[in-house]
Amino acid sequence: MENTLDIKVLGDTEKEEEVNFLMTYGGTPIVHSLPAGQRVWLERVKGIYPLHLQSQQASAKILDWSRINGLDQPGHSIVFNEKALPSGTLSRVVAVGYPERLWRSADQKAMEAIAHNSLLWLLRLPDVYLGSWPHPYSNALTVAVDVIDVADDVDLKFFDAMAKAKVHITYFVLSSVAAKSAATLKILQSKGNEIAYLGDRFEGFKGQSSEMQAERLKKLLQEMRDAGFTLPANAGFHAPIESQDASTEKLLTNLGFSYFVSFMDRTDVREPFLPPTTKEVANAATSLIVLPRTITPPEDAMEQNPDNGLKQFLTEFDLSTEAGALSIIRFPNQSLLAPEELDEITTKFANPSKKIWSATAGEVVDWWRERQHLHIDLDTKAGIPRLTVNITGVEPLRHSASVLINLPYPNDSLRLIPDGNDLKDVSITPTDPWRAAVKLENIKPGKYSWLLRFDHAK
Repeated sequence: MENTLDIKVLGDTEKEEEVNFLMTYGGTPIVHSLPAGQRVWLERVKGIYPLHLQSQQASAKILDWSRINGLDQPGHSIVFNEKALPSGTLSRVVAVGYPERLWRSADQKAMEAIAHNSLLWLLRLPDVYLGSWPHPYSNALTVAVDVIDVADDVDLKFFDAMAKAKVHITYFVLSSVAAKSAATLKILQSKGNEIAYLGDRFEGFKGQSSEMQAERLKKLLQEMRDAGFTLPANAGFHAPIESQDASTEKLLTNLGFSYFVSFMDRTDVREPFLPPTTKEVANAATSLIVLPRTITPPEDAMEQNPDNGLKQFLTEFDLSTEAGALSIIRFPNQSLLAPEELDEITTKFANPSKKIWSATAGEVVDWWRERQHLHIDLDTKAGIPRLTVNITGVEPLRHSASVLINLPYPNDSLRLIPDGNDLKDVSITPTDPWRAAVKLENIKPGKYSWLLRFDHAK
C-alpha cells in the first residue's frame, strides 16, 4: 500500500478491545455528509481488525466511545491523497481501513454517506456542502466557566490569560453565589463575556419532580435578577454535574431559555443540535439548542492522571479541532492551574493555522440558528453544474457563511456565473488544494443560483 498508494499501515486494533467507534472529521471532501465527530459503531470481529493508516489527509479515526482510548495511536481509519503517476496523470486514492464485513453491520446511512462522498471525489465530480462554522473558520471553541464559588480577582486574572488568546468566556453562574460575585461578573461582562445560568445550588435536576425543578429554576431566575442579571434573549443553561432530564428541558423552553450544555452521552456528534422533541419547531426562535460537551476538562484530566492529564487534554482538543467540531472546554472558577499550564492551553487555543472560531456559547447558538435558514443544492443546467442557495427568514445574513465546493483537480480556479440573479458580491477563496469556499455575507433572504466553471491550474 505504501509503494502503490502512498499510504502507510501502522498497525491494527487487535490489542485495543474498546476501540471500535469510527469518529468522522466533518467538512472534509470525502466525509462531509456526516456531522463533525460523529460516532459510528464498528463490530469487533476476530481476525479482521480495523487498520491504522497514514497518508496526506485524514477523514476519520477509530477510538473508544469516550474518544479517549486510541488517542496516542498516530494513524487514522480513513485517509485520502492525490499523486502524479510516472506518466504524469493525477491519481486519487481513498483508503478505508475496515473490511466489508464491518460495513454491513454498521450504521448503513453513515456507511453509504462515506461511500457516496468518496466516490464523487474519486470521480472528480463537483460536490457542495455548507460549512459548519462562519467563514473562514473550520471549527469552533467555547470556553465555559462554572461559577460555583464567589468570583473575585482570581477569575479576572484567568480571563486576562484567555484574553491574550482572544478568547471570550461564558460564565455559568450558580445563583446562590451571584450576589457576592456580581461586581466581578459585571466587570467580566463588560469585557465581552457572557453570563449564563448554572442552577440555584450545586445539585443535579435529573429525577426530581417537575414541580421541584420548576421551583428551583424560578428561584435561580429570581436570585440572578436580584444580583442584577436579567434573562437575555439567548439565555443559556448548564445543569450542575450535567444532571437534567426531559422535565428540565421542557421547563427551560417554557421559561425562555435559548440553549443548554449537555454531556457527550446526549448525542453521537460534536456539533450543536435540536432535541428530537423540538424538531417540529426547528426554525422557531423558541426552540432549545443543545451544545454537547465532548472533551475532558483539563483540570479533570490532570486530577485523574497527574503525570499525563494535561497532555491528554491537549491531544483531545487537537482531535476535536481536526474533526471540525465544537469544542466546549469547561473550567471551574477559582482555577488552580499553574501559570505555565494555563499558558500552554491558551497557546493551543490561539493557534492561527487551525482556523479556530473562538465564540461564547450564545454566539455559537446565534450562528447555528441562522445556519438553519441556509439551504443549498447542486444540479445541472445544459450539462453545467449549478449551485443554488436558498436563504429563508426575514433578515439578511449576519454571519459570513461558506459553501464549500470540491474541485475536479487540485488548485483549480472556480468561477461563479450568476444564473437568473444579479447577486455578484460573493467572494471565492481556496481552502486547500481540493476545495474552494464561496463566502456569503450580508445577503438578503431569497433564492440565488450560479453556474460553476472550473479552470485547470497550470
